[in-house]
Amino acid sequence: MIENRIKTPLDGTHTSFKLNLPEDFISVCQFMNISFSQALQTYVDHIKVYNQLFNEKNGINVEATAIFKKFQKSCIRKHGMKTAIYPKLHVAPIREIIKLGMAKKGSDSTEYENIIKRWYQSIKKGKDENTY
Repeated sequence: MIENRIKTPLDGTHTSFKLNLPEDFISVCQFMNISFSQALQTYVDHIKVYNQLFNEKNGINVEATAIFKKFQKSCIRKHGMKTAIYPKLHVAPIREIIKLGMAKKGSDSTEYENIIKRWYQSIKKGKDENTY
């Protein structure tokens, strides 16, 4: 049995929004008997910051992040580069992830999971306190 290493925030971060789902997506979900939310959650669960900076050679995380990168490039071409939300909160975690990548430790490492957890908490705290 493969262990599910996908971590979701314990505070139950949820969001709601409207999407225009393509007919092809609707058809494949219905054909495979998979709900739209399950299909989208599966994709979202596999986008990794690590793969935004380094290319792990294979796996679903690489594929999901590659789609995300392609979308990002499209947005940059259309709208230009945007500044990160809470920019000061991103510097230290990105540096830590770069060190992991240089040490050839991947997105499945405990160190990576800990960095992401601390980073998420700092963003949440900064947002809650409006200290970004």
